[in-house]
Amino acid sequence: LTFMNFTDEQELTLNDMHVQLSANIQIGDNLVFYLKTYSERGYKINNLINFNISAYAQNFTASDGGFTHTVIGTGHQDQWHYTTTENYNNDDGGSWKYGNDSGSYASNMYASLMTPEITVPENSYFSFYHKLDAETNNATTAYDGGFVQISTDGTNYTSIVPIGGYPYTMVPASNPPNEPCYSGTFDWTFARFDLSNYANQTVKFRFIFSSDSYVQQNGWVIDNIVISSQNDLNP
Repeated sequence: LTFMNFTDEQELTLNDMHVQLSANIQIGDNLVFYLKTYSERGYKINNLINFNISAYAQNFTASDGGFTHTVIGTGHQDQWHYTTTENYNNDDGGSWKYGNDSGSYASNMYASLMTPEITVPENSYFSFYHKLDAETNNATTAYDGGFVQISTDGTNYTSIVPIGGYPYTMVPASNPPNEPCYSGTFDWTFARFDLSNYANQTVKFRFIFSSDSYVQQNGWVIDNIVISSQNDLNP
């Protein structure tokens, strides 16, 4: 474990650390570093740093991650796009957004954002950070919203439910009707999905957003996507 050069009173972050790992480290291993720091005045700080060796991690800092997007069906629109205007940890990187960078998403939206193919290790979880501003109907149903699906053949997709469940269900007249979804307005929030049923399979995920013809709001932003065998720590 080594550090980049830093000056007196400079804040030290994990980005300043370089770690060389043994070839024996496996995907899914959890590493714990016990870090002691000292100052010239005799101050000492002890810290534990935990991180998991993930099967897949993408924070879109340098690129769009090879994601693709498309409209679903006819008569709808697709506003998924890679953006550098906002991201979860303000790392000057990017994220994927449904909607305009300034202003609201359009009406009659129904489109998907798809990941590259990813092989899922055993005992894994799919997680990401997201923020949302979409139209609801009441405390349990929504006119506009987003949800996540998975495919094992790249063609046929099945909806998956986050740990704790979706907070809303799309209204019967929406696309698709009565689909459990994220909706409403919230800032960056952690979401996690259990992938135990997909162990050792190659899969693709897609994020679907749908809107009706009336009220339009800011949209859905996705960042910091991780597949890891660890369940108790946020990425």
